[in-house]
Order: sequence, then structure tokens, then C-alpha cells
Amino acid sequence: MLIDKLVLHNLATDLGPEVLNTLIGVYIEDTISTIDNIKNALDTQNYDAIALEAHTLKSVSATYGAQDALVLAKSIDARCKEHVELALLTTDIKKLMQVLEDTVAEIKTIDTQSLVAQ
Repeated sequence: MLIDKLVLHNLATDLGPEVLNTLIGVYIEDTISTIDNIKNALDTQNYDAIALEAHTLKSVSATYGAQDALVLAKSIDARCKEHVELALLTTDIKKLMQVLEDTVAEIKTIDTQSLVAQ
């Protein structure tokens, strides 16, 4: 499971399922954009762009309970701060992109109404 449903349950309880549905829509759009940004940055070897995307993904992933994405983003962000060579990050960056795609697919299946009832 890529999404911690307890995190989404808490959001649904606090904000309501309708608001959470809207926020999930924004998350999906932003994550698809982030995947494209990371792909482009990797293709052009833009280290700074990858570092920025990884840093941003940490908080976004935590907010939506995307635990695997959070772990990978934290690792990449920390290694970027240490100025680890991009070639050494490529495997984890590609893994992060796949995890993000899988996370988007999973979050699309979540019924926010049922989260409130849990």
C-alpha cells in the first residue's frame, strides 16, 4: 500500500470528503507535473531542478500519506544537499518516478466518503 489511509481518513474527517476530493485532484495534477519535471531534469542533467522537486515532494507526500514517495524524496533530498553526483542518484530518481505513478493510480481509487466512516 503506497498511501497511508489513516492520513487521508484524518484529512477527510478534518476537511470533509468533498474538500479532500478536490485536494486529491490537485495532488494528482501536481504529481503528474512533478513526474514530468523530474524526467526533464534528468534528461537535461539539471541537478538543481531535481533537488527542488525532491525537497517539495517531502512535504506533499507526507500531507497525503504517500509513504514510499516520502522515503525516496527524503533520501534524494538529503543526498542532493550533500552534493552527491547525479549519476549516483539516477536509480533512486527513476524509482521515485515509478512510485509516484503508482501512487497516483492508487489514490485515484480511494473513496473519500468511505474514509469518514472508518
